[in-house]
Amino acid sequence: MNQRVISAISAMYQGDVSASRWLNEFSTKNEAWSVAMALTKDAPTREVQFYASNMLYAKIRREMRLLKPHVAMELLRAVDSTFLTCGASRDWTATNRSDRLKSTAFLRRLSLARARAAAIMSERTNGKSLFDLMEKCVRMTQGPQWYVGVLGLTALPNELTAAGIASSTMLARDRSKVASAFAALLRRKDILRMYGSEILACVKA
Repeated sequence: MNQRVISAISAMYQGDVSASRWLNEFSTKNEAWSVAMALTKDAPTREVQFYASNMLYAKIRREMRLLKPHVAMELLRAVDSTFLTCGASRDWTATNRSDRLKSTAFLRRLSLARARAAAIMSERTNGKSLFDLMEKCVRMTQGPQWYVGVLGLTALPNELTAAGIASSTMLARDRSKVASAFAALLRRKDILRMYGSEILACVKA
């Protein structure tokens, strides 16, 4: 099935309307969970990987609350692990601008899926899943994966709101840590020069 989905995604990007319709129908099926997760982890192109992460994000938004608690928790762990693994690849620092933009777009979408999954699970874990995610992101901002940490943190406010959770309440405990992490990044001249405007926009989020 993975190969059929890959072929359909490639055809869709070339303007095949029937492939797009088939993908939309497939995305509503239970089987789409495993396929989207597999292709998000490993796909032949960034375009396929991005589409798979988008499918995963859409299913999390629509269907994650319908999953049994232990299944939902396994899903969150899988999305979190994939986000960290893909972020560690450092493709987002690629010299080629096109490659860098594709990689960043994929990581952004995956960070949204991760944030929404954590927000939904926070209802079942009394906030623990959300706080664990934030702690990981704050730690990442202090090392070579700082940009991945920024993506993970800035995805949270809107996803919490969209999930119907008060972001001010859920984020209050770690707000000072997040602010300190961003401030430390902006003190680095290399980061300020390349990504300063983006991080400042993130701070306002």
